[in-house]
Amino acid sequence: MQKNNKIDVIGNTEIMIIALWESGGTNKFIHVEDAYLSCYQISPSRFSWRTKKDIPDREKLKKAMLNKKNKNPFIKQGAYEVRLSSFGINWIKKNKNFIAKFLEKDVKNIKFSPNASSKKIYRFRDTDFFQNWLKDPHIMPEKWELASAFRCSISSPTTIWDQRIQTLLVEAEISKDTEVVSFINNVLTEKPYWFDQEGRYEHD
Repeated sequence: MQKNNKIDVIGNTEIMIIALWESGGTNKFIHVEDAYLSCYQISPSRFSWRTKKDIPDREKLKKAMLNKKNKNPFIKQGAYEVRLSSFGINWIKKNKNFIAKFLEKDVKNIKFSPNASSKKIYRFRDTDFFQNWLKDPHIMPEKWELASAFRCSISSPTTIWDQRIQTLLVEAEISKDTEVVSFINNVLTEKPYWFDQEGRYEHD
């Protein structure tokens, strides 16, 4: 569906955010090609070959999903799965009126299902180190403890650690668990080098 009268006022990344939301990439990881297809359907002229408008241009779609240095709206899991980050979901919430006009549909009641997220958050809350942190927020977990909860190793690359912490953050926000959100922000402040790829979590 082409939005000729509105397409020029929004960037490619923002269209991809909308496409991910439309494709169900708020509550779970989806295949990148599902996001690409939705993005192309929203704006075929923007994401097609220059000479053949009926053919999606994979390179243009891929660029729209490139990681941003700060406030990345996407979380990648491996090479083929993606979902919206906390920043991406908040962008959807803040721009629901624009999205409604852009898609020409009613999106006034944007909701995100907490069901699947709540199960993951419950398992995280049940860990010993989180329970200790609730008693004393000055106690930081050991890296191996967090690695166990994240199902990775202490030697995993920062890209994996970043994906795990960003996924937990979005799950916590969907579940409206302010304690887990506070824990994540605390860890990112105290231990930024566990997750940092490009200095995103360093504080002055």
